Amino acid sequence: MKKIIERIIMFVIGLPLVISSVYFLPYHHFLVLHLEIFAATALSIIEIRTMFSRKIAVYSMPIVLFAGMLIPVAVYLFMLGLFSRVGMALIGIGALYFIFFVETFYSFSKPFEKSIQRVCSAAFIIFYPGLLVIFISAMTRWPSASNIIAMFLLMVFSCDSLAWLFGILFGKGNRGFVPASPNKSIVGFIGGAVAATATGFLAFKLFPADFGKSLSGSLLTGFCTGLAAIIGDLIESIFKRSAEVKDSGALILGRGGILDSADSILLAAPVFYLCYRFFIGI
Repeated sequence: MKKIIERIIMFVIGLPLVISSVYFLPYHHFLVLHLEIFAATALSIIEIRTMFSRKIAVYSMPIVLFAGMLIPVAVYLFMLGLFSRVGMALIGIGALYFIFFVETFYSFSKPFEKSIQRVCSAAFIIFYPGLLVIFISAMTRWPSASNIIAMFLLMVFSCDSLAWLFGILFGKGNRGFVPASPNKSIVGFIGGAVAATATGFLAFKLFPADFGKSLSGSLLTGFCTGLAAIIGDLIESIFKRSAEVKDSGALILGRGGILDSADSILLAAPVFYLCYRFFIGI
């Protein structure tokens, strides 16, 4: 019961705060949103690195933080007009070169048999969350970006919350089919997908200028976004199961770590971005 109350509190308070930062504070190329993105990315990197360190060799925290933050910061500078597309791409490549450079000097004093683990774990952190999160930044360049990003976040949060609620209420007899997350249920996944799809319909009705070109496109965008959010939640459960930890951290009331809440957003952002571009149009 305590965990249920904590999750309800976070939904009632946390969701409006996050969406408000998008919808009511869009000045200076969504500075507040990007500060949130940078903070969430940095904390997620710390949590991933901590989880990985339980099983494999990893670089020190400053190294992985620097490498993982290069791409999100470069993308924001591009939004401000301080970087060209070529410069942004070079920064992305530079993040990988930085890891290779570090490993070259690590190899002078560290065992070679751990080199693959260090390089691969660092490269993964550059991609997840470092690269996936930039799709949210890219949305800020769209006309009516506040409406679009707010509905994207609502799709993800409604999927996550309704999947949890349906699982609690109706999932007792159909849990355990996903080994990495035995408390997840089939009914919960269906409830999450329906919630995200329904949010697509809500977007179609509330913002016809942004989502009104195609009802089927809005519904499909909601469904695909919800599906990606569910996969994001499951893949993080697999990471935690592999690392033998219950949560990625303990920062968020009723949720665990930052990554326990951001996992769905990270996987859903590229899917929403592409679906909106192809099914609705921008």
